[in-house]
Amino acid sequence: DFAWVAAGRYDAYYERNLKPWDVAAGILFVTEAGGVVTTIDGEGRPETGAQILATNSELHPQLLKVLRG
Repeated sequence: DFAWVAAGRYDAYYERNLKPWDVAAGILFVTEAGGVVTTIDGEGRPETGAQILATNSELHPQLLKVLRG
């Protein structure tokens, strides 16, 4: 799913409870393509995989707001 975000075919990808080995390459794909990857709360490190949001840079602030409720 990270690869689809990086390729521009998905606007966003959200997932919870992943492990670092599940997200490491995906974070690289998305950021190298100009996207943004963060945790939902913005305080943690996305490479932990706890709650991760990967988007294109335009949608990221809006989706964070929605997911934070």
